[in-house]
Amino acid sequence: MWITFQYVVEFITLYIWATAFGGVVHFAIDQRFPDPLKIATYTSLIGSYFMPGYLSALIVAFPIFASLYLILKKQEGQNSEIKNIKIRKVLIYFTLVIAFIILISQLISGVFSFLNGSASLNSFLHILATILIVGSIFLGFLFSVKEDRKINA
Repeated sequence: MWITFQYVVEFITLYIWATAFGGVVHFAIDQRFPDPLKIATYTSLIGSYFMPGYLSALIVAFPIFASLYLILKKQEGQNSEIKNIKIRKVLIYFTLVIAFIILISQLISGVFSFLNGSASLNSFLHILATILIVGSIFLGFLFSVKEDRKINA
């Protein structure tokens, strides 16, 4: 049960960290590369309002996530049966599905903006940032699944 709890907390803190990190990156993009099609004050006010929350989430969630990640990886190395825990697999596949949905929706949004003629550097950078953050999570877990399948085969 304890390892199950650790996995659940690890994934929750991963989701919090990814959302907060994305928020910080998106705010930075809006500040550095403002979109002429957006109302500047709206974007600035929204970002300024959420920024303390994003930073707080990064400060709190990342150390918990990183610690649990290292602890669980060490335990997996010592006992390969841990990789077969059902909640671990469920959380990994759930994360893969959600990440895929986010990735495909960002790609659709990018193509739509381009075809619609409303694409800007700002919108491109937002899409790129989301793809890099979510894509790295997706690829990390995809490689983990492939590794698990090789071991179990």
